[in-house]
Amino acid sequence: EAQTDRLMNTMEDALLFFFPKTRCGARALSWDGAYVVTKYADMPALLLESGFATNGGDAKNLTNSAWQDQFASAVADGIRMYLLEL
Repeated sequence: EAQTDRLMNTMEDALLFFFPKTRCGARALSWDGAYVVTKYADMPALLLESGFATNGGDAKNLTNSAWQDQFASAVADGIRMYLLEL
């Protein structure tokens, strides 16, 4: 669990670096509230939401290839930072 918390915090830092005006809502969920994709993982895991298609601003970003590349870079940097701290 400590590894997952560290991964979550590292990813939040990376996302905030690339998207400083974004509201990040990093939070660990209890066992009962956790999603299946993270609840039964054999390694540190997290679920990232990049936006909501029902939100006009998010929908515009989600269909913009430059924004997609920037989001992917932020995620890759978060993973890289996490692995370098091991």
